[in-house]
Amino acid sequence: MFRTPPLLLAGSKGGYVPSDRQPPVAQVVPTRVEAAVFVSGGASMGLEIVAGRQLAPAFGSSVFTWGSIIGVFLAALALGYWVAGRRAAEHASRSALGAVFVGAALYVAVLLVFAEPFLGYVQGLGLPARFAPILPVAVLFGPPTALLGFVSPYGAELVDAESTGDASGRVYALGTAGSILGAFATTFLLVPALGVLRIELAYGLLLVVTALVLAPRQSRQTGAAVLVSVALVGDGVPHSAMYLDRPDRYVFEYTRYFHLSMLAVDDPEAVDRVLFVGGGGFSGPKRFLSEYDVTVDVVEIDPAVVDAAETYFGVRESDRLNVHIMDGREYLQKTDHTYDVVVLDAYRADRVPYHVTTVEFMDLVSSRLDADGVVVANVISAREGPQSQFYRSQYHTMDRAFPNVYSFPTSESGVLQNIELVASKNPRTLSQAEFRGRTRERDIGIDLSDEIGNYRGSVRVDDAPLLRDDHAPVDSLLASQVDMQYVVERTDENGSVSAAGSVRPPPAGASPPAAPAGP
Repeated sequence: MFRTPPLLLAGSKGGYVPSDRQPPVAQVVPTRVEAAVFVSGGASMGLEIVAGRQLAPAFGSSVFTWGSIIGVFLAALALGYWVAGRRAAEHASRSALGAVFVGAALYVAVLLVFAEPFLGYVQGLGLPARFAPILPVAVLFGPPTALLGFVSPYGAELVDAESTGDASGRVYALGTAGSILGAFATTFLLVPALGVLRIELAYGLLLVVTALVLAPRQSRQTGAAVLVSVALVGDGVPHSAMYLDRPDRYVFEYTRYFHLSMLAVDDPEAVDRVLFVGGGGFSGPKRFLSEYDVTVDVVEIDPAVVDAAETYFGVRESDRLNVHIMDGREYLQKTDHTYDVVVLDAYRADRVPYHVTTVEFMDLVSSRLDADGVVVANVISAREGPQSQFYRSQYHTMDRAFPNVYSFPTSESGVLQNIELVASKNPRTLSQAEFRGRTRERDIGIDLSDEIGNYRGSVRVDDAPLLRDDHAPVDSLLASQVDMQYVVERTDENGSVSAAGSVRPPPAGASPPAAPAGP
Protein backbone atom coordinates (compact mmCIF):
# COMPACT_ATOMS: atom_id res chain seq x y z
CA MET A 1 0.00 0.00 0.00
CA PHE A 2 1.31 3.43 -0.88
CA ARG A 3 2.18 5.61 2.08
CA THR A 4 3.35 9.19 2.26
CA PRO A 5 7.16 9.28 2.30
CA PRO A 6 8.48 9.81 5.82
CA LEU A 7 10.26 13.04 4.89
CA LEU A 8 7.15 14.69 3.45
CA LEU A 9 3.69 15.68 4.64
CA ALA A 10 0.58 15.64 2.50
CA GLY A 11 -0.80 19.11 1.89
CA SER A 12 -4.15 20.25 0.55
CA LYS A 13 -4.01 21.63 -2.97
CA GLY A 14 -0.31 22.25 -2.57
CA GLY A 15 1.33 18.88 -3.20
CA TYR A 16 4.01 18.09 -0.60
CA VAL A 17 5.85 20.32 1.83
CA PRO A 18 9.21 19.80 3.60
CA SER A 19 9.09 17.70 6.74
CA ASP A 20 10.84 20.34 8.85
CA ARG A 21 7.70 22.48 8.61
CA GLN A 22 5.62 22.02 11.73
CA PRO A 23 2.16 20.50 11.32
CA PRO A 24 -0.60 23.11 11.39
CA VAL A 25 -1.89 23.99 14.82
CA ALA A 26 -5.49 22.94 15.38
CA GLN A 27 -7.82 25.82 14.72
CA VAL A 28 -10.21 26.99 17.42
CA VAL A 29 -12.05 29.55 15.29
CA PRO A 30 -13.54 27.99 12.13
CA THR A 31 -12.56 29.35 8.76
CA ARG A 32 -15.12 31.09 6.55
CA VAL A 33 -15.63 27.92 4.54
CA GLU A 34 -16.13 25.83 7.67
CA ALA A 35 -18.63 28.37 9.00
CA ALA A 36 -20.47 28.22 5.68
CA VAL A 37 -20.69 24.42 5.93
CA PHE A 38 -22.11 24.76 9.45
CA VAL A 39 -24.70 27.31 8.28
CA SER A 40 -25.77 25.14 5.34
CA GLY A 41 -26.46 22.22 7.67
CA GLY A 42 -28.54 24.40 9.99
CA ALA A 43 -30.45 26.02 7.14
CA SER A 44 -31.31 22.74 5.40
CA MET A 45 -32.61 21.14 8.60
CA GLY A 46 -34.44 24.33 9.61
CA LEU A 47 -36.18 24.49 6.23
CA GLU A 48 -37.13 20.83 6.56
CA ILE A 49 -38.95 21.49 9.83
CA VAL A 50 -40.54 24.62 8.36
CA ALA A 51 -41.77 22.52 5.43
CA GLY A 52 -43.75 20.40 7.87
CA ARG A 53 -45.35 23.47 9.40
CA GLN A 54 -46.14 24.96 6.00
CA LEU A 55 -47.77 21.83 4.61
CA ALA A 56 -49.73 20.86 7.73
CA PRO A 57 -52.77 23.13 7.20
CA ALA A 58 -53.21 21.87 3.63
CA PHE A 59 -52.09 18.24 3.85
CA GLY A 60 -51.98 17.46 7.56
CA SER A 61 -48.99 16.23 9.52
CA SER A 62 -49.43 12.51 8.92
CA VAL A 63 -46.66 10.01 8.24
CA PHE A 64 -47.28 10.54 4.52
CA THR A 65 -46.57 14.26 4.80
CA TRP A 66 -43.41 13.80 6.84
CA GLY A 67 -42.31 10.86 4.73
CA SER A 68 -42.64 13.05 1.64
CA ILE A 69 -40.63 15.84 3.28
CA ILE A 70 -37.82 13.59 4.48
CA GLY A 71 -37.61 11.72 1.18
CA VAL A 72 -37.56 14.86 -0.98
CA PHE A 73 -34.97 16.60 1.21
CA LEU A 74 -32.69 13.55 1.13
CA ALA A 75 -33.08 13.21 -2.63
CA ALA A 76 -32.36 16.91 -3.15
CA LEU A 77 -29.26 16.79 -0.95
CA ALA A 78 -28.04 13.66 -2.74
CA LEU A 79 -28.47 15.40 -6.09
CA GLY A 80 -26.53 18.41 -4.84
CA TYR A 81 -23.75 16.21 -3.44
CA TRP A 82 -23.44 14.29 -6.72
CA VAL A 83 -23.40 17.30 -9.05
CA ALA A 84 -21.07 19.33 -6.83
CA GLY A 85 -18.78 16.35 -6.27
CA ARG A 86 -18.17 16.08 -9.98
CA ARG A 87 -17.51 19.82 -10.30
CA ALA A 88 -15.63 20.51 -7.08
CA ALA A 89 -12.08 19.87 -8.31
CA GLU A 90 -12.37 22.51 -11.05
CA HIS A 91 -15.01 24.91 -9.81
CA ALA A 92 -14.80 25.00 -6.00
CA SER A 93 -13.93 28.44 -4.65
CA ARG A 94 -15.21 30.77 -1.98
CA SER A 95 -16.84 32.85 -4.70
CA ALA A 96 -18.64 29.80 -6.10
CA LEU A 97 -19.81 28.89 -2.59
CA GLY A 98 -21.11 32.41 -2.13
CA ALA A 99 -23.06 32.13 -5.38
CA VAL A 100 -24.64 28.91 -4.10
CA PHE A 101 -25.81 30.66 -0.93
CA VAL A 102 -27.21 33.61 -2.92
CA GLY A 103 -29.11 31.22 -5.17
CA ALA A 104 -30.59 29.35 -2.23
CA ALA A 105 -31.60 32.65 -0.59
CA LEU A 106 -33.24 33.80 -3.80
CA TYR A 107 -35.37 30.68 -3.90
CA VAL A 108 -36.37 31.25 -0.27
CA ALA A 109 -37.59 34.69 -1.39
CA VAL A 110 -39.70 32.92 -4.01
CA LEU A 111 -41.09 30.70 -1.26
CA LEU A 112 -42.33 33.73 0.66
CA VAL A 113 -44.47 34.84 -2.28
CA PHE A 114 -45.61 31.72 -4.08
CA ALA A 115 -45.73 28.93 -1.49
CA GLU A 116 -49.31 29.42 -0.35
CA PRO A 117 -50.88 30.01 -3.78
CA PHE A 118 -49.06 26.92 -5.05
CA LEU A 119 -50.26 24.84 -2.10
CA GLY A 120 -53.80 25.94 -2.86
CA TYR A 121 -53.33 24.99 -6.51
CA VAL A 122 -52.04 21.51 -5.62
CA GLN A 123 -54.98 20.99 -3.26
CA GLY A 124 -57.31 21.53 -6.20
CA LEU A 125 -55.63 18.93 -8.42
CA GLY A 126 -57.33 16.03 -6.69
CA LEU A 127 -54.15 13.99 -6.24
CA PRO A 128 -54.28 10.85 -4.07
CA ALA A 129 -54.04 11.97 -0.46
CA ARG A 130 -51.07 9.75 0.35
CA PHE A 131 -48.90 11.09 -2.46
CA ALA A 132 -50.19 14.68 -2.76
CA PRO A 133 -47.52 16.23 -0.45
CA ILE A 134 -44.65 15.01 -2.64
CA LEU A 135 -45.31 17.56 -5.41
CA PRO A 136 -45.36 20.75 -3.30
CA VAL A 137 -42.34 19.65 -1.24
CA ALA A 138 -40.36 18.90 -4.39
CA VAL A 139 -41.26 22.19 -6.10
CA LEU A 140 -41.01 24.48 -3.10
CA PHE A 141 -38.11 23.00 -1.13
CA GLY A 142 -36.25 20.77 -3.57
CA PRO A 143 -34.25 23.47 -5.42
CA PRO A 144 -32.85 25.36 -2.40
CA THR A 145 -32.02 22.07 -0.67
CA ALA A 146 -30.18 20.79 -3.75
CA LEU A 147 -28.19 24.02 -3.85
CA LEU A 148 -27.26 23.62 -0.19
CA GLY A 149 -26.09 20.12 -1.10
CA PHE A 150 -23.31 21.78 -3.11
CA VAL A 151 -21.75 23.18 0.04
CA SER A 152 -20.25 20.02 1.54
CA PRO A 153 -18.36 18.80 -1.57
CA TYR A 154 -17.13 22.33 -2.31
CA GLY A 155 -16.21 22.75 1.36
CA ALA A 156 -14.26 19.48 1.41
CA GLU A 157 -12.25 20.70 -1.56
CA LEU A 158 -11.52 24.08 0.07
CA VAL A 159 -10.89 23.10 3.70
CA ASP A 160 -7.20 23.09 4.58
CA ALA A 161 -6.59 19.56 5.90
CA GLU A 162 -3.82 16.99 5.95
CA SER A 163 -5.73 14.48 3.85
CA THR A 164 -8.89 14.02 1.83
CA GLY A 165 -10.34 11.89 4.59
CA ASP A 166 -9.61 14.54 7.19
CA ALA A 167 -11.22 17.24 5.04
CA SER A 168 -14.34 15.14 4.40
CA GLY A 169 -14.62 14.20 8.06
CA ARG A 170 -14.39 17.79 9.23
CA VAL A 171 -16.89 19.01 6.63
CA TYR A 172 -19.51 16.40 7.35
CA ALA A 173 -19.03 16.78 11.10
CA LEU A 174 -19.58 20.52 10.81
CA GLY A 175 -22.58 20.05 8.55
CA THR A 176 -24.12 17.56 10.95
CA ALA A 177 -23.47 19.84 13.91
CA GLY A 178 -25.20 22.64 12.04
CA SER A 179 -28.14 20.36 11.30
CA ILE A 180 -28.45 19.45 14.98
CA LEU A 181 -28.45 23.12 15.99
CA GLY A 182 -30.89 23.98 13.19
CA ALA A 183 -33.26 21.23 14.30
CA PHE A 184 -33.29 22.23 17.96
CA ALA A 185 -33.27 25.99 17.36
CA THR A 186 -36.09 25.85 14.83
CA THR A 187 -38.21 23.46 16.90
CA PHE A 188 -37.80 24.96 20.35
CA LEU A 189 -37.00 28.62 19.67
CA LEU A 190 -38.12 29.82 16.26
CA VAL A 191 -41.41 27.97 15.80
CA PRO A 192 -42.85 29.04 19.19
CA ALA A 193 -41.70 32.64 18.71
CA LEU A 194 -42.17 33.27 14.98
CA GLY A 195 -44.51 32.36 12.17
CA VAL A 196 -43.43 30.24 9.21
CA LEU A 197 -42.86 33.22 6.94
CA ARG A 198 -40.63 34.98 9.41
CA ILE A 199 -38.59 31.81 9.97
CA GLU A 200 -38.10 31.48 6.22
CA LEU A 201 -37.15 35.14 6.09
CA ALA A 202 -34.60 34.62 8.86
CA TYR A 203 -32.99 31.68 7.09
CA GLY A 204 -32.98 33.54 3.78
CA LEU A 205 -31.16 36.49 5.32
CA LEU A 206 -28.73 34.12 7.06
CA LEU A 207 -27.85 32.61 3.68
CA VAL A 208 -27.27 36.09 2.24
CA VAL A 209 -25.00 37.08 5.12
CA THR A 210 -23.03 33.86 4.67
CA ALA A 211 -22.54 34.64 0.99
CA LEU A 212 -21.20 38.09 1.82
CA VAL A 213 -18.81 36.68 4.43
CA LEU A 214 -17.48 34.10 1.98
CA ALA A 215 -16.66 36.55 -0.80
CA PRO A 216 -16.89 40.14 0.47
CA ARG A 217 -14.80 41.56 -2.37
CA GLN A 218 -16.80 40.08 -5.21
CA SER A 219 -18.73 43.16 -6.35
CA ARG A 220 -21.11 41.25 -8.63
CA GLN A 221 -21.93 38.75 -5.92
CA THR A 222 -22.31 41.45 -3.30
CA GLY A 223 -24.78 43.30 -5.52
CA ALA A 224 -26.76 40.11 -6.06
CA ALA A 225 -26.82 39.45 -2.31
CA VAL A 226 -28.13 42.94 -1.63
CA LEU A 227 -30.87 42.52 -4.23
CA VAL A 228 -31.89 39.19 -2.74
CA SER A 229 -31.99 40.80 0.73
CA VAL A 230 -34.36 43.45 -0.59
CA ALA A 231 -36.52 40.76 -2.16
CA LEU A 232 -36.61 38.79 1.08
CA VAL A 233 -37.54 41.75 3.25
CA GLY A 234 -40.05 43.06 0.72
CA ASP A 235 -41.89 39.78 0.22
CA GLY A 236 -45.22 39.05 1.80
CA VAL A 237 -48.79 40.19 1.45
CA PRO A 238 -49.11 43.98 1.25
CA HIS A 239 -50.49 45.94 4.17
CA SER A 240 -52.33 48.16 1.71
CA ALA A 241 -52.30 48.79 -2.03
CA MET A 242 -53.53 51.34 -4.56
CA TYR A 243 -54.01 51.44 -8.34
CA LEU A 244 -52.03 54.44 -9.52
CA ASP A 245 -54.45 55.26 -12.35
CA ARG A 246 -57.51 54.90 -10.10
CA PRO A 247 -56.46 55.76 -6.55
CA ASP A 248 -59.99 55.45 -5.16
CA ARG A 249 -60.48 51.90 -6.47
CA TYR A 250 -60.21 49.00 -4.03
CA VAL A 251 -57.45 46.42 -4.44
CA PHE A 252 -58.38 44.06 -1.60
CA GLU A 253 -61.80 42.46 -1.73
CA TYR A 254 -62.58 42.79 1.97
CA THR A 255 -62.62 46.61 1.82
CA ARG A 256 -65.69 46.49 -0.43
CA TYR A 257 -67.66 45.13 2.52
CA PHE A 258 -67.27 48.47 4.32
CA HIS A 259 -70.07 49.73 2.07
CA LEU A 260 -72.54 47.26 3.56
CA SER A 261 -73.01 50.01 6.12
CA MET A 262 -74.85 52.02 3.44
CA LEU A 263 -77.28 49.14 3.05
CA ALA A 264 -77.74 48.56 6.77
CA VAL A 265 -78.87 52.14 7.47
CA ASP A 266 -82.45 53.11 6.67
CA ASP A 267 -81.49 56.19 4.65
CA PRO A 268 -78.00 56.35 3.09
CA GLU A 269 -78.64 59.95 2.04
CA ALA A 270 -78.73 60.89 5.73
CA VAL A 271 -75.19 59.59 6.32
CA ASP A 272 -72.98 62.65 6.69
CA ARG A 273 -70.12 61.66 9.01
CA VAL A 274 -68.01 58.47 8.99
CA LEU A 275 -65.21 57.35 11.32
CA PHE A 276 -62.42 54.92 10.41
CA VAL A 277 -60.46 53.48 13.34
CA GLY A 278 -57.25 52.36 11.59
CA GLY A 279 -55.86 54.19 8.58
CA GLY A 280 -53.60 51.88 6.59
CA GLY A 281 -53.41 53.16 3.02
CA PHE A 282 -56.65 55.16 3.46
CA SER A 283 -58.33 53.32 0.57
CA GLY A 284 -61.59 53.06 2.55
CA PRO A 285 -61.71 56.74 3.52
CA LYS A 286 -60.79 57.85 -0.02
CA ARG A 287 -63.52 55.72 -1.57
CA PHE A 288 -66.15 56.99 0.87
CA LEU A 289 -65.14 60.57 0.09
CA SER A 290 -65.42 59.95 -3.65
CA GLU A 291 -68.79 58.16 -3.48
CA TYR A 292 -70.67 60.03 -0.78
CA ASP A 293 -71.22 63.56 0.46
CA VAL A 294 -69.69 62.85 3.85
CA THR A 295 -67.02 64.04 6.23
CA VAL A 296 -64.52 61.31 7.14
CA ASP A 297 -62.48 61.18 10.34
CA VAL A 298 -59.58 58.72 10.49
CA VAL A 299 -57.90 57.69 13.74
CA GLU A 300 -54.50 56.02 13.33
CA ILE A 301 -52.21 55.33 16.27
CA ASP A 302 -48.99 55.02 14.24
CA PRO A 303 -47.65 58.28 12.78
CA ALA A 304 -45.41 56.28 10.41
CA VAL A 305 -48.52 54.83 8.77
CA VAL A 306 -49.91 58.31 8.24
CA ASP A 307 -46.58 59.50 6.82
CA ALA A 308 -46.53 56.57 4.39
CA ALA A 309 -50.12 57.25 3.33
CA GLU A 310 -49.29 60.90 2.66
CA THR A 311 -46.06 60.07 0.81
CA TYR A 312 -47.15 57.12 -1.30
CA PHE A 313 -50.96 57.03 -1.32
CA GLY A 314 -51.74 60.67 -2.00
CA VAL A 315 -53.55 61.29 1.29
CA ARG A 316 -54.13 64.95 2.13
CA GLU A 317 -56.23 66.39 4.93
CA SER A 318 -59.05 68.68 3.85
CA ASP A 319 -62.30 70.12 5.11
CA ARG A 320 -63.82 66.66 4.51
CA LEU A 321 -60.93 64.47 5.70
CA ASN A 322 -59.57 64.76 9.23
CA VAL A 323 -56.69 62.62 10.47
CA HIS A 324 -56.08 62.06 14.19
CA ILE A 325 -52.90 60.34 15.38
CA MET A 326 -53.98 58.67 18.59
CA ASP A 327 -55.56 55.53 20.03
CA GLY A 328 -59.03 54.81 18.68
CA ARG A 329 -60.65 54.23 22.05
CA GLU A 330 -59.08 57.38 23.47
CA TYR A 331 -60.43 59.37 20.52
CA LEU A 332 -63.97 58.04 21.00
CA GLN A 333 -63.84 58.93 24.68
CA LYS A 334 -62.82 62.51 23.92
CA THR A 335 -64.69 63.41 20.75
CA ASP A 336 -67.90 65.41 20.72
CA HIS A 337 -68.88 64.12 17.27
CA THR A 338 -71.49 61.48 16.59
CA TYR A 339 -71.28 59.24 13.55
CA ASP A 340 -73.57 57.45 11.16
CA VAL A 341 -70.95 54.82 10.33
CA VAL A 342 -67.88 53.60 12.22
CA VAL A 343 -65.42 51.23 10.55
CA LEU A 344 -63.10 49.30 12.88
CA ASP A 345 -60.05 48.19 10.93
CA ALA A 346 -57.37 48.16 13.60
CA TYR A 347 -57.14 44.38 13.97
CA ARG A 348 -54.31 42.24 12.60
CA ALA A 349 -53.99 38.52 11.91
CA ASP A 350 -51.47 38.15 14.70
CA ARG A 351 -52.19 40.94 17.13
CA VAL A 352 -55.38 42.64 18.25
CA PRO A 353 -55.49 45.51 20.78
CA TYR A 354 -57.84 43.91 23.28
CA HIS A 355 -59.21 47.23 24.53
CA VAL A 356 -61.02 47.77 21.20
CA THR A 357 -62.72 44.36 21.31
CA THR A 358 -64.61 44.46 24.61
CA VAL A 359 -68.25 45.06 25.53
CA GLU A 360 -67.27 48.34 27.18
CA PHE A 361 -65.61 49.52 23.98
CA MET A 362 -68.56 48.46 21.84
CA ASP A 363 -70.88 50.33 24.22
CA LEU A 364 -68.66 53.39 23.76
CA VAL A 365 -68.90 53.04 19.97
CA SER A 366 -72.67 52.71 20.22
CA SER A 367 -72.84 55.88 22.30
CA ARG A 368 -71.06 57.78 19.50
CA LEU A 369 -73.43 56.48 16.82
CA ASP A 370 -76.64 58.16 15.74
CA ALA A 371 -79.93 56.33 16.31
CA ASP A 372 -79.66 54.46 12.99
CA GLY A 373 -75.88 54.11 13.19
CA VAL A 374 -73.86 51.13 11.98
CA VAL A 375 -70.42 49.78 12.88
CA VAL A 376 -68.38 47.52 10.59
CA ALA A 377 -65.57 45.50 12.21
CA ASN A 378 -62.93 43.78 10.09
CA VAL A 379 -62.05 40.57 11.95
CA ILE A 380 -59.31 38.17 10.81
CA SER A 381 -60.18 34.61 11.75
CA ALA A 382 -61.53 31.33 10.41
CA ARG A 383 -65.25 30.90 9.75
CA GLU A 384 -65.60 27.74 11.82
CA GLY A 385 -63.66 25.15 13.73
CA PRO A 386 -61.09 25.66 16.51
CA GLN A 387 -59.48 28.59 14.67
CA SER A 388 -62.76 30.57 14.73
CA GLN A 389 -62.68 31.33 18.45
CA PHE A 390 -61.75 34.99 18.16
CA TYR A 391 -64.35 35.64 15.45
CA ARG A 392 -67.12 34.02 17.46
CA SER A 393 -66.09 35.83 20.64
CA GLN A 394 -66.09 39.16 18.83
CA TYR A 395 -69.52 38.39 17.37
CA HIS A 396 -70.76 37.42 20.84
CA THR A 397 -69.42 40.67 22.30
CA MET A 398 -70.87 42.92 19.59
CA ASP A 399 -74.19 41.10 19.85
CA ARG A 400 -74.32 42.06 23.51
CA ALA A 401 -73.84 45.76 22.67
CA PHE A 402 -76.04 46.05 19.54
CA PRO A 403 -79.57 44.87 18.69
CA ASN A 404 -78.42 43.25 15.44
CA VAL A 405 -75.12 41.83 14.18
CA TYR A 406 -74.61 40.40 10.70
CA SER A 407 -71.62 38.33 9.63
CA PHE A 408 -70.06 38.36 6.15
CA PRO A 409 -67.06 36.03 5.58
CA THR A 410 -65.05 37.14 2.56
CA SER A 411 -63.88 33.72 1.35
CA GLU A 412 -65.61 30.40 0.78
CA SER A 413 -62.61 28.53 2.14
CA GLY A 414 -62.36 27.49 5.75
CA VAL A 415 -58.94 29.03 6.30
CA LEU A 416 -57.99 32.24 8.04
CA GLN A 417 -59.62 35.20 6.28
CA ASN A 418 -61.18 38.64 6.68
CA ILE A 419 -64.68 38.42 8.17
CA GLU A 420 -66.79 41.58 8.28
CA LEU A 421 -69.15 42.03 11.22
CA VAL A 422 -71.86 44.61 10.64
CA ALA A 423 -73.65 45.76 13.80
CA SER A 424 -76.64 48.10 13.79
CA LYS A 425 -78.39 50.15 16.47
CA ASN A 426 -81.64 49.70 14.56
CA PRO A 427 -83.70 47.01 16.32
CA ARG A 428 -85.25 45.74 13.07
CA THR A 429 -83.43 42.66 11.76
CA LEU A 430 -82.59 42.63 8.05
CA SER A 431 -82.77 39.36 6.16
CA GLN A 432 -80.44 38.43 3.32
CA ALA A 433 -83.29 39.07 0.89
CA GLU A 434 -83.71 42.59 2.28
CA PHE A 435 -80.00 43.27 1.85
CA ARG A 436 -80.31 42.08 -1.76
CA GLY A 437 -83.29 44.30 -2.33
CA ARG A 438 -81.50 47.34 -0.98
CA THR A 439 -78.42 46.78 -3.15
CA ARG A 440 -80.72 46.73 -6.21
CA GLU A 441 -82.66 49.81 -5.13
CA ARG A 442 -79.83 52.00 -3.85
CA ASP A 443 -77.06 53.62 -5.79
CA ILE A 444 -74.19 53.35 -3.33
CA GLY A 445 -71.45 53.38 -5.97
CA ILE A 446 -70.55 49.71 -5.62
CA ASP A 447 -72.36 46.46 -6.44
CA LEU A 448 -72.41 44.20 -3.39
CA SER A 449 -74.56 41.39 -4.80
CA ASP A 450 -71.78 38.81 -4.46
CA GLU A 451 -70.78 39.99 -1.02
CA ILE A 452 -74.35 39.68 0.25
CA GLY A 453 -74.22 36.03 -0.81
CA ASN A 454 -71.93 35.47 2.18
CA TYR A 455 -74.57 36.74 4.65
CA ARG A 456 -74.82 34.88 7.94
CA GLY A 457 -77.59 36.07 10.21
CA SER A 458 -76.43 34.22 13.30
CA VAL A 459 -73.29 32.60 14.65
CA ARG A 460 -72.91 29.91 17.32
CA VAL A 461 -71.40 31.57 20.39
CA ASP A 462 -72.31 29.24 23.27
CA ASP A 463 -68.66 28.28 23.78
CA ALA A 464 -67.19 31.70 22.89
CA PRO A 465 -66.15 33.93 25.80
CA LEU A 466 -67.61 37.41 26.16
CA LEU A 467 -64.82 39.97 25.96
CA ARG A 468 -64.77 42.46 28.83
CA ASP A 469 -62.26 45.04 30.01
CA ASP A 470 -61.49 42.94 33.09
CA HIS A 471 -61.23 39.70 31.12
CA ALA A 472 -60.50 39.71 27.40
CA PRO A 473 -58.37 36.61 26.59
CA VAL A 474 -57.64 37.84 23.07
CA ASP A 475 -54.08 36.48 23.05
CA SER A 476 -55.20 32.95 23.88
CA LEU A 477 -58.00 33.15 21.32
CA LEU A 478 -55.54 34.20 18.63
CA ALA A 479 -53.15 31.41 19.60
CA SER A 480 -55.44 28.93 17.83
CA GLN A 481 -54.71 30.77 14.57
CA VAL A 482 -50.94 30.22 14.63
CA ASP A 483 -49.72 28.73 11.33
CA MET A 484 -53.18 28.89 9.78
CA GLN A 485 -53.20 29.67 6.07
CA TYR A 486 -54.43 33.26 5.62
CA VAL A 487 -56.22 34.01 2.36
CA VAL A 488 -56.44 37.62 1.19
CA GLU A 489 -58.67 38.07 -1.82
CA ARG A 490 -57.83 40.73 -4.36
CA THR A 491 -60.00 42.53 -6.90
CA ASP A 492 -58.25 43.11 -10.23
CA GLU A 493 -58.88 45.94 -12.68
CA ASN A 494 -61.71 43.98 -14.32
CA GLY A 495 -63.45 43.42 -11.03
CA SER A 496 -62.73 39.69 -10.76
CA VAL A 497 -61.57 38.26 -7.46
CA SER A 498 -58.55 36.05 -6.83
CA ALA A 499 -56.26 35.16 -3.95
CA ALA A 500 -53.62 37.85 -3.58
CA GLY A 501 -51.50 35.71 -1.31
CA SER A 502 -51.41 34.37 2.17
CA VAL A 503 -49.39 34.64 5.31
CA ARG A 504 -49.03 32.73 8.49
CA PRO A 505 -49.18 34.90 11.60
CA PRO A 506 -46.78 34.55 14.49
CA PRO A 507 -48.17 34.16 17.99
CA ALA A 508 -49.41 37.24 19.76
CA GLY A 509 -46.54 39.35 20.98
CA ALA A 510 -44.22 38.56 18.10
CA SER A 511 -43.37 41.16 15.51
CA PRO A 512 -46.18 41.32 12.93
CA PRO A 513 -45.75 40.31 9.31
CA ALA A 514 -46.96 42.44 6.45
CA ALA A 515 -50.63 41.54 6.24
CA PRO A 516 -53.72 43.59 5.47
CA ALA A 517 -54.79 45.24 8.67
CA GLY A 518 -55.77 48.64 7.34
CA PRO A 519 -57.81 49.70 4.32
